Amino acid sequence: MFPLYRRDDRRLPGDFEGHVVTCDVDKTYLETDFRSLGGLLRIPLEWAEDKLTVPGMAAALSALRHGPGAQSRLTPLYFLTASPPPLARSLERKMLLDGVQNDGITCKAWKTILMRRRPAWIKRQIAYKLSALLHQRTFLPREAREILIGDDIEIDPLAYALYADILAKRIDDTELLIWLRHEGCDVDEIREVMEHKSALRRPGDRVEAVYIRLVSGRGPAAYHVFGADMVTYRSPLQLALSAVTRGYARETDVVEVARELLDGHGVTPEVIDDEFHGAVERGLLTPALAYETHDQLQILGLASKLDPTVNRVEARCAPSRDDRGGRWTPSLEEYEQAMTQALATDAAGNEAQRSFDF
Repeated sequence: MFPLYRRDDRRLPGDFEGHVVTCDVDKTYLETDFRSLGGLLRIPLEWAEDKLTVPGMAAALSALRHGPGAQSRLTPLYFLTASPPPLARSLERKMLLDGVQNDGITCKAWKTILMRRRPAWIKRQIAYKLSALLHQRTFLPREAREILIGDDIEIDPLAYALYADILAKRIDDTELLIWLRHEGCDVDEIREVMEHKSALRRPGDRVEAVYIRLVSGRGPAAYHVFGADMVTYRSPLQLALSAVTRGYARETDVVEVARELLDGHGVTPEVIDDEFHGAVERGLLTPALAYETHDQLQILGLASKLDPTVNRVEARCAPSRDDRGGRWTPSLEEYEQAMTQALATDAAGNEAQRSFDF
């Protein structure tokens, strides 16, 4: 099995049929520098107070935790990080400071990896992410539906898509092997993933939605190949708007996310307007819901004015997964083409050019 550490503070009943949220930490919840060796080494040494939360993300996660009703349904919330287990204590304190309740965390076991003389595994992520998700799934009730949150700085979109299709038995061992080799996994990493896959006893089509924060410079169009249930977002406000549309959160939660964004991060009401505009054009919410929610923000001084002509633009919307039998994972050729061609300068993805500079 892949070297990892998992803490789970909550056992769900076997008949649980609700949502379970799993959120990546680095670049999704926290602004973590893990692209350089120095950045990686600093991660476990930082105090909780020194860690920077992605603006708006604490409010967005609290919204998903609460759910759509008046009374909180305490949606199970787990975190996933490529950082070592010692980070868990610091991260718990950071969540406490942010007011984010959670039920557990999975970490990459750096010490074990180094003892096994596999230092490259610390930086490579896809084998770890797949192993961690598959391992976590063995503890979840059969009917639990998953919401996954990550970012596009490395491989979250592909890892989440592969995981969803593995669960639904849409990808066999041969295709998975091809993908893992394509992503640079060595023989031992592949073996670890296959072991976690073979331990899965309760497969099913259980991943309902994937949210991906855009931080790589690519625009939303790059991820259309994964289908409409992979929702990309520039800021947590768009995540919250989509969550309201899909019945995961309340309209009032959008207000809290907007407040958090405007609180000392250089975001203006006009930027909030742009977020609404982009979300409507990409089909993340209907114009009617956009106007209703935007009006609440405008009354509170959190937004300026929404273009009355804004509407869904089909060219900016991802296709339904139904068109390819429910699969999340594109073909290898489609994936490579999307990753190389659909950059932020493309007309369909130019929204990402105005990315936040917090």
